[in-house]
Amino acid sequence: MDNNVTRPERAPKDFSQQNQVKYERDGKDLIDRWHERYSAEEFRVLMWAMLEKYNERLGDKDDIALEVKKIADYAQRWAEKEDKQ
Repeated sequence: MDNNVTRPERAPKDFSQQNQVKYERDGKDLIDRWHERYSAEEFRVLMWAMLEKYNERLGDKDDIALEVKKIADYAQRWAEKEDKQ
């Protein structure tokens, strides 16, 4: 991978808001639906997998800063769900 190549961003800077709207159904986004549908352990595995996905592809799909924002968004949402348990 050539680190000097600038990749265009594929998602808006406000990833969290865009992602929530993109996957919203019945007023709930994907993370909310996962949290309701799966056990606490299953939800944690899903969230861990999402963090791992963005970490593994860091810089390969989107700009590194955007990928880090995605990781932070999933981590923040996960933490919010853990606080409610």
